[in-house]
Amino acid sequence: MKMGKIVCFGIIVAIASVLNAGASENAGFTVTQTEKSDNRVKMAVAVGKAPGDAAAFGLDIEYDTKILKYRESERGNLVNEGFRLFGVSEPADGTLRIGGVEPGDKIIKKGSSGTIAYLVFDIVGNGECELKIAQLKDDVQKWPAQNGHFAAKTENRK
Repeated sequence: MKMGKIVCFGIIVAIASVLNAGASENAGFTVTQTEKSDNRVKMAVAVGKAPGDAAAFGLDIEYDTKILKYRESERGNLVNEGFRLFGVSEPADGTLRIGGVEPGDKIIKKGSSGTIAYLVFDIVGNGECELKIAQLKDDVQKWPAQNGHFAAKTENRK
């Protein structure tokens, strides 16, 4: 009986180590798809294991306007309670700028994980589209970033 418990505990520790190693690879910013319909897609701009505290941040998301057209955004959980100064703007076709400032104590804390923003796009074309994270500014300028990817299937478009 004792041997079974030890083996079981060893397996749990090994699984936790593998999962933890994978999580550290995803530290920093990521862009992932959260929802999709025939003509719309929702992408999350998220932070995994924030490499440091962030009271001010800025970043751009660059995308192909032949595939996607920006529609709207929603705040994510990491900026819901703080970041009174927060916004998503479209300074140029194919570029979204996300930024925020928190003058109080409800900043993004080192080690935090969650979503900064949800971006909703209309699907306007066929093909593959990279959602590139660029122009990291302020407290996040040295954070790692993993670009997102979206593919619109030909049968869904005219």
